[in-house]
Amino acid sequence: MNRSGIQGVFACSSDFSTPHPGYGTAFLRGALVRGEAAALTGYSDRAGRDIIGALLKEGLLESDSPKGPVRMGLPMHAVPYLFPGVFPEELMD
Repeated sequence: MNRSGIQGVFACSSDFSTPHPGYGTAFLRGALVRGEAAALTGYSDRAGRDIIGALLKEGLLESDSPKGPVRMGLPMHAVPYLFPGVFPEELMD
């Protein structure tokens, strides 16, 4: 997915500068039960599950099974967005 797609899935602010609380909590705790992760989105159960599904699809969250706990992922295609200015863009292509 391109950078704008990652922003749409990942960020919770209109300027895309604030990561979604579920992602930060997964980083701090190491793993979250899926239902807890979906509840952290602040949306309805269905919308929360959709957001968790999108984060899993992008690799921003990972899980060992379809119903297991989720943990933070760090896919290479997200590095320029997660760490802007740390690595030259040409290295990320």
